[in-house]
Formats: sequence, C-alpha cells, structure tokens
Amino acid sequence: MKKTVSIRYSDGFGNRIFQYVGSRILAEESGYELSHGAIPEIGIPENIIKENNIPDSRGLFGITNNFEDYTIYKDRLDDIRSWFPKVEKTNTKDLILHLRLGNRIAQHTHHLNHVDSKKYIEVINTFDFDKLHIITDADKWETHKESDVKNLYEELESYNVHRNFKPRHNLVPEKQAIEYINELIEGLSIYNPIPHIQDGGMLKNESALKDTFIDHFNFIRSFDKILFKDSTFAWWAAVLSEASDVCSYGPWKPNKGIKNKNLGQTDYEGWRSWS
Repeated sequence: MKKTVSIRYSDGFGNRIFQYVGSRILAEESGYELSHGAIPEIGIPENIIKENNIPDSRGLFGITNNFEDYTIYKDRLDDIRSWFPKVEKTNTKDLILHLRLGNRIAQHTHHLNHVDSKKYIEVINTFDFDKLHIITDADKWETHKESDVKNLYEELESYNVHRNFKPRHNLVPEKQAIEYINELIEGLSIYNPIPHIQDGGMLKNESALKDTFIDHFNFIRSFDKILFKDSTFAWWAAVLSEASDVCSYGPWKPNKGIKNKNLGQTDYEGWRSWS
C-alpha cells in the first residue's frame, strides 16, 4: 500500500494553493498518494483517501510556510499551470496593481510593512503601459471618512477573521488607518486609475477574502503586466497568468526578519522585484 500525503488546509486562498501544489509535487516525486479536500473556485476536486496514520504535508515539510518558497516550483511551472483552468489573457497594454487593503489598513503588524504612494509611483513608472487598473478588497476607492473605517473595524470584530485575531487587539487607531488609505488614493490619483472593487461580504474565518474573490483572482490573470506587494493571492494569480512583466515587492514582509518568505525575490521568466 502506497504512503499518502494528506493536506489539511489553512485559511487564505493563496495559502491553500501553496499547500495543494507543494503537496502534489511532494507526493509525485516521492511516489505517494495525495489526499486533499476541494478548492472548487479553481477547479480542484476533493480526493479524500481514508486510511489510518496518514502523514500530512505539514508534518513532512515541518511547517506549512515552507511551501512558500518560489524555488520549489521553478522547474515545474508548465505542469503546475496545467493543473488549473486556463484564463485567457485579454489585456496586454494596461497595468494592474493589486492592493490588498481590508484588514491591512487596520492591523498594526501590517502597518509595519506599509509603503506610501511615492514608492508605488516609482515602480509604476518602470512599466510601459496605457492605463492603470487598481484591484482591491477595500470597500471603495475614494476618500475614506471615519465612518468607513469604523464599519471595517466592526466587521473584522464580528467575523473574528483570524485564529489569532481578537477584538481591538493589534489594531491601529482609526485615524492612522484613514490617513494611510487616503494617502494612497490621493497619491495614485495622478494616473486617473480604473478601480475594481471587490463587492460581497467577508468570508468567515478568513483574514481578507470576500465571497466574490475568485472574480478578482481571474481578472488579474487576464493581464500581461502585473504589480503587487506581499500577497500570496496575487503571487499565484501572476504565476498562473503567464504574464510577461510581473513585479513583486522584494522585501515582502520585512518586519518578519529571518522568518520572511523569499516570494518577493521570485526570478521566473518576466519577473522582477521592487522595493
């Protein structure tokens, strides 16, 4: 009887893709079976193998975050892309900027990694593009008032979106959150960007996802020029897009120190880093 790698998914869509792909590569290269739940939004059906003493991917790799290493996938990109439904590339002239905001404008740990509009402008100007599209999980792309941020904070508290999240724990003052998002909106207005707002409600037990997230994921995949900061969601959208010009944030999450991931240094064909 073959040994089996069993996946127990954590929260986060990008995280689940890492766990599925990393585990599948591990199973294939080790001659193991792969047992996993479905990721229906991206065409991965359930394949549960019910056996006793099944090793799971976290035990075999030590910790789940070890999957978040771009070098694991570098020689398997064609195979990996074939495992998921293809999205047609329909926009080759414009630039899409993925801005994960939502809980990131509220929580102190994320504020430690924020960059301002001037840094975004520096890297945006390295692209050859016609129009700038901004895709975000913010509720709107216009000046935020105190009531807007209060609604976000209340939503975060009511959904208890992360296993380590506690009401009013690790949240910056609302004024600080307002100043950050408004500085971005005002600074990037020089491009007259086309915003794409993720409508829908926040999913329970998720730190960022709304129930329409897959539409944004596939929309990013339809572009040939992609810019993002520290998001596994956007990283996978870019990988599966086969875009010719992808720029990821080199430091990723610098406050993590030696525990930081190397995803910002991804050197696949057409990829570069910014900081």
